[in-house]
Amino acid sequence: MRSDLLGLTAALCLTILGLATGTSAKAQGIDYNRLETLFEEPVITSATGKPQRASDAPATVDIITAEQIRRSGATDIPTLLQRLPGIDVYRASLDGPDVSIRGYTAPMTGRILVLVDGRQVYNDSWGFISWGLLPVDLEEIRQIEVIKGPQSALYGFNAAAGVINIITQNPLDQPINSLRLSGGSQAYRDASAITTLKPTDHSAVRLAVAGFDADDSGNRPDPIAAQNMAPLSPNRHTFHADAVTRLDDGDQLGLDAAFVSGQERRLTSWYSPMLLREQIASIKANWTGSTPIGLLSAQAYRNDFRTHADLPGGFPSGDFNNDATVASLSDLFKPDPDNTIRLSADYRRNASTIYGHNNAGLGYDVWSGSVMWDTVLSPSLTLTNAVRFDDLQLGRWGPINPDVPFTRADYDRTLTAYSFNSGLVWRFDTPDALRLNAGRGYTLPTLSQFGAWETQQTSANALEYGNPGVNPSEVWNTELSWDHDLSDVNGSSRIGVFFQRTANIIDFAPAIIVTPQNQIQLPIANVGASRTMGLEAGLHGKLAPAWDWSTNYTFQAIRDAIPQRSPLISPNLSYAERTPHHKLNVHIGYTVGRWNMDLDASYLARYALPDFNAVVLTGNNWAETPLGQFVLLSPRVAFHLTDTVTAEVAAQGLWRRQDLPLSVLEPRVLFSLTGRW
Repeated sequence: MRSDLLGLTAALCLTILGLATGTSAKAQGIDYNRLETLFEEPVITSATGKPQRASDAPATVDIITAEQIRRSGATDIPTLLQRLPGIDVYRASLDGPDVSIRGYTAPMTGRILVLVDGRQVYNDSWGFISWGLLPVDLEEIRQIEVIKGPQSALYGFNAAAGVINIITQNPLDQPINSLRLSGGSQAYRDASAITTLKPTDHSAVRLAVAGFDADDSGNRPDPIAAQNMAPLSPNRHTFHADAVTRLDDGDQLGLDAAFVSGQERRLTSWYSPMLLREQIASIKANWTGSTPIGLLSAQAYRNDFRTHADLPGGFPSGDFNNDATVASLSDLFKPDPDNTIRLSADYRRNASTIYGHNNAGLGYDVWSGSVMWDTVLSPSLTLTNAVRFDDLQLGRWGPINPDVPFTRADYDRTLTAYSFNSGLVWRFDTPDALRLNAGRGYTLPTLSQFGAWETQQTSANALEYGNPGVNPSEVWNTELSWDHDLSDVNGSSRIGVFFQRTANIIDFAPAIIVTPQNQIQLPIANVGASRTMGLEAGLHGKLAPAWDWSTNYTFQAIRDAIPQRSPLISPNLSYAERTPHHKLNVHIGYTVGRWNMDLDASYLARYALPDFNAVVLTGNNWAETPLGQFVLLSPRVAFHLTDTVTAEVAAQGLWRRQDLPLSVLEPRVLFSLTGRW
């Protein structure tokens, strides 16, 4: 099976190479710098699959720029994301966060899709993103595009709440050479080295190595289970190579390879800590070229996840492996000046070993087709529509535990899904814009929920397993937003409201057979629905050349309609109180001479978290622990020793209450020395 997939990937790469060398049309890869200079504002590709001004996007988009990353004092991407409106972060440890868009925050959440240069980094065995082990260094990032609301019509399953696209610098257009050394509290040590080589005027390769380690035992959300687990010092070691060639006819060919190894502490869906040791390898080839039928883009990539897990609650330690092979081809063309069409075809193969049966596996093939149509109705009005069809074929191989009440035929299943996005953008004579959009997307059950989980809980003499009959969750979203120019302060504002409905919520608890009675409890299923509404508002600007500032506010309320199926129902299924009702972020920056000073502050109110200890110590049902309100401060001071060398000191999580359990780390102080040339 694996050799077949590797052969398919190799064949696709050779096909791409053949197409690239055989065409004689004129084309250019996306040059963000040139386009931003032309449009005088940020340019994005993630909202529709075509390059466009951010203000023209038919969806709510936030952009984190390279300059904002440098001045953030952050050491990871979730810290940056948490400062945006509508985004929440749970942290079990220094490098074990979970990120959500517009609520429904939970460990192992699969509602958002994360891409690095268009390549998914989602581990579908258990449905999580290893944020601490992403194959990219902060110094390599050009911008992070966050698109809120379902985006399944463009990206398929698991883009139900939104998409986070991490875009690195093109080594041909923006070479990077840097060296960073950092250290700080919790014995944190970090280093990275990046260099860009240009053997010719039309080719370049960027090489990056990075790593960190720290002494971090996490926030101990479950001290009872943690007593039986060895402490974990998180670490990461990465190698990343990104090569680009621009051919004589202008076509662009790229090859990207990365390897990551490390370990992290995460939370299970039951809010118990687990220790993961991971190795992640990936390779991607892509080609962009102009042809008589439009701008063609093709890519193929392979992700290999190798993970060893130490689990709490009497579950045995073990390995689970997840492999993903993806190939896609798209055509972007303009039949006339007022219309743009994008046609896309995708194939995805996702397979996992079965935890508890490593000689067995479960996986699926997804064939997809989509179309995007962007039309100019008038000089001030633009309409964008996108639709997508996904066909999923689920299958299993290898032995099945005889106590599991399923046959192989139960795993041979077909799922089909139709998703859409529609957006209307009305631009005024001023830079103001009114945006109305709607969409439907799907969250696919993880492979473990489908059945890649058959393991014996020795402490309870019970077998736990997944269910191949569970269906995807369905997310509907409608929103209205208004962008307003604030020329008096050299800035702009945005205010928006959204309404979202989720149907067929998946019960995260697996089915349990208690031996020898073989009594089935808690069958994993689609158990209910949930609705949420919210408001997001933001302002940013500059006061004189020295000062810049920004602020954003989020209000959100969730109403769950999930029946009580058992006193042991998963705490993931109580969303209403775990999303902060009020969230306020403020940033102030000051530059004078060689000094940069920045302060980020976050305020959260009406916030609660599941209390695992109440269940363990008293046997009660899951309870929520109110956190009230709190403020976190993250200051940073940097001094440019020379034009190429910068020294900085930064802190994160200051002014925290001592009783905050989950999602907030201990205060940290960091020092770093960075050279860029």
